[in-house]
Amino acid sequence: MDHFRKLNLPNLTVVSPDAGGVERARFFREEGGCSPAIVDKRRVEMNVAEVMHVIGDVNGRTCLIIDDLIDTAGTLVKVAQALVNNGATTIYACCSHPVLSGAAVEIF
Repeated sequence: MDHFRKLNLPNLTVVSPDAGGVERARFFREEGGCSPAIVDKRRVEMNVAEVMHVIGDVNGRTCLIIDDLIDTAGTLVKVAQALVNNGATTIYACCSHPVLSGAAVEIF
């Protein structure tokens, strides 16, 4: 959080890319004093996610996606696209375990 606090991002919303990451996002939100959002998604098969809804207001906001593991980045790209579709102006992402297999770096 220190890194993102130093960036002084305007209108920051911390986004959990799934229900499992809500606690992690809550910690960042409380530390940074920013708004929360959650992405409702489901896995349709291994390494393939379908984004259903963005829960929370991201319109006109800077979004920080907080994830635990990024493997192929497919979910991350879909979450970012859902945020853009809901009016987010800028999107950042971070994770604790960057596997980044295949073309993950190139697609995000």
